[in-house]
Amino acid sequence: MPTFKGTSGDDPSDSSAPSRLTQSMEHEEIVETNVIRLDPRDLNSIIQAVKADAPSSSQQTSAAYSFKREGFGRQYEFNSSLVRKLSNVHCTEDIETVIPEVIQELNVRNETLKIADSHPQVFQFLDIKTKSESLKSMDPWLSGFMESIKKSEYDGKKRKLSMLPTPFRRQETA
Repeated sequence: MPTFKGTSGDDPSDSSAPSRLTQSMEHEEIVETNVIRLDPRDLNSIIQAVKADAPSSSQQTSAAYSFKREGFGRQYEFNSSLVRKLSNVHCTEDIETVIPEVIQELNVRNETLKIADSHPQVFQFLDIKTKSESLKSMDPWLSGFMESIKKSEYDGKKRKLSMLPTPFRRQETA
């Protein structure tokens, strides 16, 4: 069997062979101490987390497209959020938690659409309420300010409607 000088470590005349062997063993020990063995479930959860962080092509198109009608844009965003949730379902444990959550959100959305059919301002109200709730976690005073603005706008509209002249109202002559 041919051997090349300095590579096999079998040549007794090669004095550096034992030192290379010792270095090799030390390297293997270092590598073995830094090895972390992962359970396949852990590996799958890491892969899922990486996939969830990477934007898909459908998510990129939703940000790029601008709807002419605000309602369609809102519905598209809502549908996209459900698609993202459903696409992250990979095992039966996820299904048991995600599917009921998605069903609940769809039921709430359908009820909102029923109300919005008669009262289109419901979306504006929900937007302000959502902003107020998100501000509550950051700054409760700012949240209170947002709610007071909404209340004053509502009260102002109420007063304006009551002050409008009614048609065919009897006018007094002087």
